[in-house]
Amino acid sequence: ERRCAAQWGDLARPDAFGRWIQPRTPHDETPPTLDFFLEHDTGTETLARVTRKLGGYADLAEATGTTTPVLFWLPSAAREANLRRLLDTPEVPVATAVQSPATDLEGPAGRVWLPAGLESGRRCGLAELADIWLTARPAKVDPS
Repeated sequence: ERRCAAQWGDLARPDAFGRWIQPRTPHDETPPTLDFFLEHDTGTETLARVTRKLGGYADLAEATGTTTPVLFWLPSAAREANLRRLLDTPEVPVATAVQSPATDLEGPAGRVWLPAGLESGRRCGLAELADIWLTARPAKVDPS
């Protein structure tokens, strides 16, 4: 958290930064990789305040030219549902997960993440999130 604050604290203050590299299989040319910010929600802040944090992540993406997804790890299914109702269409990719016996079994890289804005309502693993967000992100055009 301190390193994140030192790096990005003017615009965003994540609890952590992570990089997931999916273990390579014989069929992979390049294994999926996902850089992400983690917001570990303990339920002490209002959900309105939690959602306002996304503005800082959008500002950071604008300032750096790099959009980094934000993953919210929540303490209960009710809090996740209430947060998701407030998310609308976030300016940066967002997914949520709940600390539960199921996530303990799957682990944080497993199919525990629910991306915001997808109709399927199907939980995804980190590698799937990388695939979803890479295909959904428009290619940058060099203006020169």
